[in-house]
Amino acid sequence: MSNNEILFNFLVEHPTASNPEIAKGLKWSSMQVRKYKYQLKKRGFIVFDNEGAIILKAFNPEPENNETVGLKQEAYKELFDACVDRMHRENTSTAQFIELVRELRMILKEMV
Repeated sequence: MSNNEILFNFLVEHPTASNPEIAKGLKWSSMQVRKYKYQLKKRGFIVFDNEGAIILKAFNPEPENNETVGLKQEAYKELFDACVDRMHRENTSTAQFIELVRELRMILKEMV
């Protein structure tokens, strides 16, 4: 299950949860919560108002366009997310950070 789907399911169950509550419930950093909320909003799954999350459509991890290209792009997005998460860990050394930045640049070149 992807992090987007995990957050989506959490918001279905707890639509009024704040970012700190989500982070605590999922044991994520506040940056992860913001990132995946943004991705869900961008893909049209959720919106937020003063009351909390509003679910617009059921979660579908598959893009609606060309399936092969969509799967490849989804894989790049997951890899990108994993690299960004790794970069923000406290125990990431400078050498690891530099290598992750190189990897992210290569991934971004491949993403449409």
